[in-house]
Amino acid sequence: MPRWPGCRGGLRTAISVSTQVETDGNPSRLTFNLTETDGKWRIDAVG
Repeated sequence: MPRWPGCRGGLRTAISVSTQVETDGNPSRLTFNLTETDGKWRIDAVG
């Protein structure tokens, strides 16, 4: 099995979704990071 850079141990999936949100005319960027490790998903929102 190949070893991927930044991957320690088992398989890991990381997805990053970035979106622009406008609230009261003020644009801001919101990023969701989805990380899967050993069948468990974690979602972090960064704004």
